[in-house]
Amino acid sequence: MRGLCDKGEVKEALNLHDKVVALGFRLDKITYGTLINGLSKIGETEAGIKLLRTIQGRSTVMYNIIIDSLLKEKHSKEAYDLYSEMVIKEISPDVCYL
Repeated sequence: MRGLCDKGEVKEALNLHDKVVALGFRLDKITYGTLINGLSKIGETEAGIKLLRTIQGRSTVMYNIIIDSLLKEKHSKEAYDLYSEMVIKEISPDVCYL
């Protein structure tokens, strides 16, 4: 999936994700972070948020990727809301957002 995302083929990576998950495999945080990062890079931040919502064991990195993307898109309220969600879920914020 990383190779596909690195080549800008994020939609294909998501299709692969769907197939792998349908077969009963579980992906790790690094793979999900890669997918979220790929979505953010192609301007699909909302899709990244939707994917984030499906992940158990979300990480600071996943949130940081989306918050950064939201801020670049001038969606500061949504970025703050996501940051607040992190705090509520007791996911330690990165030093970047303190």
